[in-house]
Amino acid sequence: MLFRSASKLRYVRTLGMPELGIMSIYSISDSCFKINFSHADEKYKLFETAGNDFCAEITVGDFGEIGSGSFGVEYLSKDFAHFMRSKSKPSCVLFSNTDWTKSYICADGNQEISDELIIAAVYSVLCRNRTLFLHSSTVDYKGNGIVFVGPSGIGKTTQAELWQKYTGAEIINGDKIFAKRTENGFYAFASPWRGSSPYCINRNVPVKAIVALRQSNTNSIRALQPAELLEFLVPHVFLPFWDEKCMAEALETLDLFLSEIPVFLLECRPDEEAVDMTKKVVLGE
Repeated sequence: MLFRSASKLRYVRTLGMPELGIMSIYSISDSCFKINFSHADEKYKLFETAGNDFCAEITVGDFGEIGSGSFGVEYLSKDFAHFMRSKSKPSCVLFSNTDWTKSYICADGNQEISDELIIAAVYSVLCRNRTLFLHSSTVDYKGNGIVFVGPSGIGKTTQAELWQKYTGAEIINGDKIFAKRTENGFYAFASPWRGSSPYCINRNVPVKAIVALRQSNTNSIRALQPAELLEFLVPHVFLPFWDEKCMAEALETLDLFLSEIPVFLLECRPDEEAVDMTKKVVLGE
C-alpha cells in the first residue's frame, strides 16, 4: 500500500514549499529566456519582453523542488547533466540539462539569487549563437559602439563618462556586454549585469572598435598587434570553461571577433584630449 501511494507521498513532500514566482520572458542579446524569479530586481525587469517564444527556461527556487531528503542526506529526484556552485554564495547551486535549455538554480537560505549562476545559464545558451560576454564599458556614439576593456579600476567607466560628457555618447552598460555576430557584423548588446556601475540601457549598437586601456601621464593610441591581444583583450572576454562544447563555440566566435573588429591600446589621462584622440584615430573625426 505504501509504494502504491508514491504519488501521494510526492504530493505531501511539496506541501509547505514556497510558491514560485511568475514566469516572465526576458530578451538578452536578442534571445529570449523564460525565467522564474520569486522576485526580480530592476536590472532584470528592464529586459522583460512580451510573447511566449523562448530558447531556454531558468527556474530560481528551492532545492526541495528538484530534490528530496531522508536520514540526514539530500538527493536529487530529477536528472541533470551539469552542476555548478556560486563562489560568492556557496549555498547557491545550479543544475542544468545537457544543452542548457532547462536550468534550475537553488537560492541560498536567505532566498538570495546568485547572478553568477544566472549568467552561466544564459551565456551557455548564447554561446551557440555566436555570442561573447565581455567585461567592458560600452558607449554608443552616433551609432558606433566603442567598447572599453581593461582590469577593474583601470578607468573603463571614467572613459565612458568622458565620452558622455564631451561627445553626448550614451553609455550602454558600464561593466558587462554581449558581443553577438549578426549578418551585419558584430553588435554590442547591453546585459542586465552592470557590477557597481549605475549605467545600463537596453539597447544594441554595431561594434566599431575595442579600446584597451592603460593609465599614463600622457595620451597616446595605437592599433594592437596580434601578439598583444592575449595581454590586453582576451583576459576580459569571459570564456565558458565549464562546458567543452560551449567553450569551442566561444573560441570560434572569438576568432571571428578578432579578425573583424580592430583593437586599440589607449594609454591616457582621464581628460578630453583622450576622447578627441580616440575619436580621431578610431572614427576618423
